[in-house]
This record gives sequence, C-alpha cells and structure tokens, in this order.
Amino acid sequence: MLEVQFKNVHIRYEQLTLFDNLNLSIHAGKVTCLLGPSGVGKTTLLRLISGLEHPYSGQVLIDHQHNNHHQNIAYMAQQDLLMPWHTVLNNVLMQAKLQGIKPNPTTAKQLLSQVGLEQSIHAYPHQLSGGMRQRAALVRALLQNKPILLMDEPFAALDIITKYQLHELCYPYLENKTVVLVTHDPLEALRLGDYIYILNNCPVQFSKVEPPSTIQRPRDPEDPVTMQQYAELLKRLSA
Repeated sequence: MLEVQFKNVHIRYEQLTLFDNLNLSIHAGKVTCLLGPSGVGKTTLLRLISGLEHPYSGQVLIDHQHNNHHQNIAYMAQQDLLMPWHTVLNNVLMQAKLQGIKPNPTTAKQLLSQVGLEQSIHAYPHQLSGGMRQRAALVRALLQNKPILLMDEPFAALDIITKYQLHELCYPYLENKTVVLVTHDPLEALRLGDYIYILNNCPVQFSKVEPPSTIQRPRDPEDPVTMQQYAELLKRLSA
C-alpha cells in the first residue's frame, strides 16, 4: 500500500495562486474523498498525483519518494476517453495492453456484465449513452488493479439507483488501495470514504471530516448517523 504526500506544494496559474505551501497526506490503503465547488482544485490534485501536472514548487511524494510511480496509478478522468474505433470490450482491455500486461477478457466480461453492459461488449462508444460510457470507463480503471486509484467524479453521469448499485459493486475493488475520489455528492463521500476533505477558498483550504466509524461499506444511506452527518456536510458546503 502506497501513501501519497504533498510537501509545500505551490500551484499558480498566471496571477491566481491555487495551492500555497500545501502539506497533505493521503493515507495508504484508504479511500479519501474530495468535496468542494467546481474549479476549486480537486482535479488538479489528481493530476499532480498522476504526474500529468507538476507543482510550481514543492514535492509530490509516493511512498516517500519522488513521484516516479506512474506504473502504480490508474486514473479515471471526468471524460470517459473511450477510443471510438474500438468496441467496449477492447476499450476496457486497452490500458492493460498499453502497459504490457496480458489482459483477461473473462474478467473484463464479468465486470461489464456486473455494471449492466453485457449486451454492449461489441458495441462502439457512439452507440452508448453517457452513463454507459462512464460505466465502461469505470470497468477499465478497475481492471488495471493498481495500488493507487484516482477517480474524478466516477459516478456523476448515473441515475441515483445505478450509482448506489455501483457503490456496492465497486467497493471490494477499492479495499486495500490508496483511492482518491472526487465527488460533488456528499452522501457518496459518506458511503465510500475513510477520509473526507472539503476544499474551499483560494488559495485552497482543506477541512477534514471524519465519516461515521462504520465497518460495513458502503455505508447505509438510511443509517441515522450517516444521514445526520449528511445534513451537517450540506450545511458546511453551502456555507
């Protein structure tokens, strides 16, 4: 299990300072959820971890070393990034092929079936709805089975019933991985997160929230403690 650390990270875009001497630890083997308004810097954090972006100053460390662990990271971006000339099945297997890993079509088909795409494995992206494309992208990320999983609004395009069903399906694949999940849904963060951070202001300030100490995951959205904390999160986010 790999820990991610931000050490005195400074990010500036022209005259706008987004992060100023950011020091933050992402716990190894835990699910960390990021909440906050659009444009506050949640996606930038994922890009810094993945190595797609570099700080103006400071360091991003993985396992206490400079960020050279890209082979240990799976990144599910907001856009599904499916290749239009490949079928759904080939799309979800492609990342493994690019990394020199022999893909497992049987496992891929099983996961696609579990997310409701069993009838679409030979379809092309243009034949899918937005939610179906997002589910295919989710399967592609899970199949990589990396110790660090970065997820940028992975369930945003889904209806609430499908979203909660996928929480149940996905959670076993998140256990014992260092997961950073960006979401605008505080209940989703409470269901899945070991740690929750609210991001606001500019430069960004981080406010830590301790989810209910429930062993069973995903947490039951009807649990009174979860619902109470959901109401409190909504107040903090609206403030």
